[in-house]
Amino acid sequence: MFNWSTITALSLGLLSSSITAAQDAAPVKVNVGDSIVNGRTLRPYKNQWAMTMIKPDGTIIQDAGSWKDELAIVMVDGEPCLQRTQLASFKKATGEIVATTKNINVFEQKTFAPISRLYEKHVLGHEDYSLKIKFGANTMKVEFLEDGKTEVREVPTTVAFDFYGGIYAVLWATLPLKEGFSATYPSYAEDEHPEKVSWVTMRVTGSETIDAGTEGKTKAWVVESDTEIGALKYWVSKEPPYIIRMNFRQPNGTTWLLKMS
Repeated sequence: MFNWSTITALSLGLLSSSITAAQDAAPVKVNVGDSIVNGRTLRPYKNQWAMTMIKPDGTIIQDAGSWKDELAIVMVDGEPCLQRTQLASFKKATGEIVATTKNINVFEQKTFAPISRLYEKHVLGHEDYSLKIKFGANTMKVEFLEDGKTEVREVPTTVAFDFYGGIYAVLWATLPLKEGFSATYPSYAEDEHPEKVSWVTMRVTGSETIDAGTEGKTKAWVVESDTEIGALKYWVSKEPPYIIRMNFRQPNGTTWLLKMS
């Protein structure tokens, strides 16, 4: 005679074990040049987010600035490449703009191998800061402008994505996203030693239908990653403009919420 309570318990146990096994599956290791990354599936777009800042003490600045993002196809040495341009402005609670940044990344269309990076920062009352990088096979030429002084150096490195340098979730949009999918990949650093390479791991934790500003509602994968710069949570669509929403929690406890406007 069947004992339905036992069968049900066994079924639930097997289901729980399957879910746990899927969640604990080892991340797919992704290197530059692997076929799992194919930037040719991406289409040009223009996007903009409104930023909200939550300070560690819980204070909320609702209008903390804006972040513009554009992906375009550009020609480099006769080959079509991708260029991502990001422009951000940061406001005080009074509405005064106190800082702006510009980030331009150029990378191979299919492989996402980095070609160049330009980063500029302008902070009210401070000297301008800029960083320019030209990437080679196993080297990079780096030019800093800080405190009115320019420093140029060429340093050895290994092949990696420029994730921390500004590619971020655009890379994720090329991957076969599905719930439970996880990947780990090498990235250059964003700081004064960009030649340093570290591994980043991301995981798809679910999917949601969310507000995409003037685009209306859209379905997006929820992708999370604990990184060297803080905890990232992105809502990534398979259709342009791909990155719909972002939550970014810095190590100091400050949280940035970016929503399409």
